[in-house]
Amino acid sequence: MSKEFEKLFKEDQHHVKRLAKHYTGKEFNVINKKLREKVASLLKEKKEKTGRDYFIASIIFHHGFTITTSKKAVQLAKKA
Repeated sequence: MSKEFEKLFKEDQHHVKRLAKHYTGKEFNVINKKLREKVASLLKEKKEKTGRDYFIASIIFHHGFTITTSKKAVQLAKKA
């Protein structure tokens, strides 16, 4: 499972680094929403997940910049 999470983490970090210069907040939110949807799908799978998988998921949800995604990020971080 970790390979999928690592791939999403690298994609997330790529977009976060480009946020200030290349994206508006709305554009970034669209990108992050797609990543969160992929993460949520992976989390629903019955495959075993590592603490790092949950940590990566929490980082991606943290970058959603809303109260709801922040709460989910905290929940995932605690699980990690």
